[in-house]
Amino acid sequence: GEILIESYSKTSENHWLLQEYIPARGIISLDSLGISLNLADIYEGIDFNLNS
Repeated sequence: GEILIESYSKTSENHWLLQEYIPARGIISLDSLGISLNLADIYEGIDFNLNS
């Protein structure tokens, strides 16, 4: 299977919002911190092969 990142954040209406990311693609935004992170950079050099 593919590795999936789940990010939960609370909305202004006090509801939880789920966003899902695939590590090799996408940018995760952490609005409460005012930053965005490139997932490929975060996981560079990490082997997600679960069989090794």
